[in-house]
Amino acid sequence: MSGRGVCPATGDGMLYSQPLATRFGTDLTNDLNSGVWHSLRIAVAWVRASGMAHLRPSLESFIKAGGRLQIIVGIDLDNTTKEGLESLLALTGVGKVDLFVYHNEAGGIFHPKLYLFSNAAKAKLIVGSNNLTQAGLFQNTEAGLSVVLPLADPIIAEARNTLSSWSDLTSGMAKVLDGGFLAELLANGYVRDEATARAEIANRKKSAAASATTSKKLFSGLAVSAPAAPASGSKPAGGSVSKTSGSVRKSAGVSAVGASASGSVLLMRVRRSRGTQVQLPIVVAGTYF
Repeated sequence: MSGRGVCPATGDGMLYSQPLATRFGTDLTNDLNSGVWHSLRIAVAWVRASGMAHLRPSLESFIKAGGRLQIIVGIDLDNTTKEGLESLLALTGVGKVDLFVYHNEAGGIFHPKLYLFSNAAKAKLIVGSNNLTQAGLFQNTEAGLSVVLPLADPIIAEARNTLSSWSDLTSGMAKVLDGGFLAELLANGYVRDEATARAEIANRKKSAAASATTSKKLFSGLAVSAPAAPASGSKPAGGSVSKTSGSVRKSAGVSAVGASASGSVLLMRVRRSRGTQVQLPIVVAGTYF
């Protein structure tokens, strides 16, 4: 993963920041396509079709190659949508996929963002702030930490135990996601369709824009565009580092990041012989691209 520093405790960890240093969705896709990992377990608060559209080709290839996928998703705060859950269900016909919905009726919000890759010898644990939405994968300001450790390491064991607790059906807060249960979620108002969600967001933006004409802006703005989602049925590039792209929009008082971005600090990475990297921030004169 690009744009990070090595974790001194393990010698093989990375701190990432989005969107200026990296795009988490691109890094996640590269891990799926690397051929290194045999299993991926995910726990996130929200999933939408927008995020799954970017990941689905790589997830399908990962599963078809024999990879095991488990996803636990929350439904709180009306941010997980019908179409997002349908996108997950579409993966079940490809191979070994286990899907769960977690919800606490007492009011506690299910809010983790945890990704655990593993093979027979080691695991890669990523704990951050990225949900399975387009904004979470590419556009929002997000951060997290990833570490690669032996499979038997206590940290990996604890992560696996935590994921198992969130998918424990005996708790009553975890339910298997299938077509029948999705119908129940919709009938009882637990999730909405994306058209309704988009309409509500548009109304909020309209109200905010109306009030902005009479109020003073206290902050600068940075508009970040997402790359185009892969075409349906397209094959992901096997393990190559892909470049994010997107249009650059500029308006009064608002900067934008998309296909290119400029800055005053250049991050240089020096690769050690054992394969890890050290990031060195260097201030440069003027701007760079």
